[in-house]
Formats: sequence, structure tokens, C-alpha cells
Amino acid sequence: MQLTLRGEEVIHELDNPTIERALGTLGGGDDSFAILEDPSGAATELYIQGAGGPENFIIEYAEAVAEHGEEIETRLFRANREVGLETLVVMFQLFSQGDGTWK
Repeated sequence: MQLTLRGEEVIHELDNPTIERALGTLGGGDDSFAILEDPSGAATELYIQGAGGPENFIIEYAEAVAEHGEEIETRLFRANREVGLETLVVMFQLFSQGDGTWK
């Protein structure tokens, strides 16, 4: 797993406290977003993204639905409501552990 903050800072060594600290730095604005992904492509869920903050994050994620040779067909989703920082942290922590209950 890797966590990318504001499109520039990438963190590879992830545990729950590290995820919480990193997401806590998102204060809103145009560059306030984080993407958690598994670059190995081993997981069905390709990434989760939170943008906004600190109390109004928009959540998006992508799932792999089929493979066609080298191409992966994906399905994109967007939450129907915004979440606060505390919920965002829990969602990212569960995603990083492969626990699908974050949905």
C-alpha cells in the first residue's frame, strides 16, 4: 500500500497511527486530497481517495471488475455524502488492512 498526499508526498510504511497523522495534515483547499492504493494490483479495490476537509471530505474509490489481457476494466464510485476527518481516517485504515467494511 502507498498513501499519496496532495499529489506529491508518498508514504509507503503504513500503520494506523501513520495514516491518522498523515490525513490530519489535510486542511482543505485545492490541494487537500489523499489517495491510498495498492500499486501491486493484487486487491480488487484499486484505490480510495478523499478530497476536501477537514470536515467535508468527498470519498471516491475504484474497483477492478474484469481483466482483458493487459487491460483492467474498472468501476468508479463516489459516496453520496461527505464525511469528516475521523470517518476518513477509519475508512483509510480499514482499506489498508483489506477490510471491506469501510464501504
